[in-house]
Amino acid sequence: MILSAQNIGFTYGEQGQKGKFIFRNLSFELKQGEVLGILGPSGCGKSTLLKVLYGVLPLQEGKIQILKTLYQARSAYPKNLKKEIGYIPQNPALALNPYFEAKKALMEPLAIYKGSFHNQVFKEIFDTLKLPISLLQLKVSQLSGGQKQRLAIARALILQPKLLLLDEPVSALDVSIQAETLKLLYAIKKKLQTSMIFVSHDEQVIRLISDKVLRF
Repeated sequence: MILSAQNIGFTYGEQGQKGKFIFRNLSFELKQGEVLGILGPSGCGKSTLLKVLYGVLPLQEGKIQILKTLYQARSAYPKNLKKEIGYIPQNPALALNPYFEAKKALMEPLAIYKGSFHNQVFKEIFDTLKLPISLLQLKVSQLSGGQKQRLAIARALILQPKLLLLDEPVSALDVSIQAETLKLLYAIKKKLQTSMIFVSHDEQVIRLISDKVLRF
């Protein structure tokens, strides 16, 4: 089991005041190599769930077992999990410094989390994502939307995470690039056996990529 969430909840509101529950009593499981689709309209809490799973927002109710690490409500987020989880925000620009060369942006997680560079892993990721090596010399600001999205995915994979969190990864892309990106993510799932939680408001996209669906 890669992830097991039991009765988790999150609320927005000032401490000591009654807040608004974004989600509550939410339970789900994810096995190795599975893709869980999170489906729902904008503003329903899908992105908030990913931020809780990645430790950007605190877990306020319930508990989550990620790999062999237990994370319980109102406790500190386990630091060791950051190396095991790749997170791709809805806007890839949030993950990529526009002033960096693509190579520096790609390698940044290795420096932050003191990971080891493996040339074979690097080659496998680039081959799977169909990214040309020449792209590494360009500034992030020079890349197209599709190239930025694929670079953000490559960046999230560089630490060889067991779990990938994807927040609306194709919503801002043209339809043709959407289809290509979904094929690439499916190839990653098959080739690397990476588990994924894939957030989208588009049911057709969710059905194409997911093994099971959780509706918000």
